[in-house]
Amino acid sequence: MNQNPTTAIDALLETDRKVGQLTVRKLTLARMALLELAHSPFVDADEKFTYQNMVVSAFIVCAPNEELKGYTSRNVESLVERSYEWA
Repeated sequence: MNQNPTTAIDALLETDRKVGQLTVRKLTLARMALLELAHSPFVDADEKFTYQNMVVSAFIVCAPNEELKGYTSRNVESLVERSYEWA
């Protein structure tokens, strides 16, 4: 698995594309904030890429805006749980 954060971030910036049945959405400030709250390796270079945090990261960059509304630092665990259901 690629542990290079620069390559990972560059790949994430290739947004608004359809990949199979998923659409990678535009990387907005709100999505970046959620990635940071979820300790995604895309925004936190100290985090290792794991299946768990990749599922959460994929959910954040692929979910429609409506599914991401309302998540904050107070309920980030709910976001994590929702991403596992989504996967």
